[in-house]
Amino acid sequence: MATCNSESTVARAVTSVLNQDFRNLELLVFDSQSSDRTREILCDFARGDKRIRLYLHSERIPWVANAHLGLRRASGKYFMFLDADDYIASNYFSQLMKKQQVEHSIGAFGKLFHCDNVGSLVTDHPAFGRAFVFAEDMSRHERISQMILTPDMYGAVNLLYSLWLTSELREIGLWSEANERRDSDYLFCLRALARGRIAIEPGTWICRSVNQVMVSCQDTRNTYPPIDCRSVSSYKAFVSDWTFPYLVQIARFIRSDLRNLIVLLPTLMRICIAIVALPKRYLQRVGSSRVLRTTEGKPMRG
Repeated sequence: MATCNSESTVARAVTSVLNQDFRNLELLVFDSQSSDRTREILCDFARGDKRIRLYLHSERIPWVANAHLGLRRASGKYFMFLDADDYIASNYFSQLMKKQQVEHSIGAFGKLFHCDNVGSLVTDHPAFGRAFVFAEDMSRHERISQMILTPDMYGAVNLLYSLWLTSELREIGLWSEANERRDSDYLFCLRALARGRIAIEPGTWICRSVNQVMVSCQDTRNTYPPIDCRSVSSYKAFVSDWTFPYLVQIARFIRSDLRNLIVLLPTLMRICIAIVALPKRYLQRVGSSRVLRTTEGKPMRG
């Protein structure tokens, strides 16, 4: 857990970890020169529970650098990231460990909930209550395609907050420590799904804090059908929500290992077909609306 001026939320986050029904754990907390009461709160927790390992930086350290430090210093079989404004169900670790052991996956994730800065649930967020679907029989290509085809508003990059096998996470590799913006979560998820399967356990959850500006999503995009990488219609829905950063991350994913191009070739070809079809569909919509406006504006003959 990385903290910086998190006095309003850090107690809730730490408590959710310490109250897990699986007790044999360690919590690594890295504070980057907080100027509020964050350090005081963390020190109080550390004095009362020896499972907390607290690191107080004398300068501001980016989230990514703290993530690398945490992974290097972790000693357990399992590892997960948790932000200082998030919290998890009391059975999060135990349920996800069981799921991993049963399905022999490299990671496991629960349901995704969202809350605001004071902890109230944000039920109108389009990703609220979502449990991502990666079926047991999915191939490597289907897993990656499923990730690519999931609209951004559904928050698939939150798979980052899965419970991982530490050894597998080290093999996958994190972001570059120079990347202070942490804008490669998407690329990380692609690499993880290329390496192995992430099991989904809807019987537990993680609640992630979101900015209120980000949750004003009550528009027609909420009506997207469930994404299915075997469905042609899913590609059309995906293209409508696709943004340039995704293209960049997919290109980086392919460049990292050219075998990924072979894996993604069917998906990329169908995406290209959907992109080519977009102008025609757009012109048809524009033409229909013009005809409608002309008809409505024409005076009636008496």
